Amino acid sequence: MSKSIDKLPRDPQMVQALRRELNRNTRRISQSFWQEFEQIREQQRDQLAQEQSDRDRITTLMRETNLEAQQQLEALRRSISSHGINPAAPSPCMRREQPAIMPATAEQTQETKDFPLQLATNRQKVAIKRRQMDARPSATASPNLPRAPPSSRATIVPSNPTSRAQTRSRPQFSKLKLGEKPKI
Repeated sequence: MSKSIDKLPRDPQMVQALRRELNRNTRRISQSFWQEFEQIREQQRDQLAQEQSDRDRITTLMRETNLEAQQQLEALRRSISSHGINPAAPSPCMRREQPAIMPATAEQTQETKDFPLQLATNRQKVAIKRRQMDARPSATASPNLPRAPPSSRATIVPSNPTSRAQTRSRPQFSKLKLGEKPKI
């Protein structure tokens, strides 16, 4: 303690000048503190007001969107009740799927994209058809493929084997096999 007392000036005028300067600096620091405090508070008020206006705008947009969606839903309900559902019309929940009997493979779709039939010559068309037939999965390869419905014609199987041989005296060509043969 004796050291701090030794550092104080003994001249009363000097002490008075130091006190005035200390008071002036304290007032200046206090004034700048309160100015900065007010600036920060004003910025926070502006930010809160901006956030509130943004929330109000978003709420208004959501309310308008919900109202519009309800109006469209009501119009759709009225349309369905008066006209019924059109199965041919596109719908977001309906997708057109490939036929289940002969589904296209990725290789087939890629081949048709790579070699369009419209631009190919006759020989190229025949070669493409052969490749497509080779790329098709066989009936034994995939047991999950659904089978074709039975034909409407009744098939009569003769009871004795000799009559069976007589019915097969002429060659049997199906339309499918004839259609697969290349045309010259």
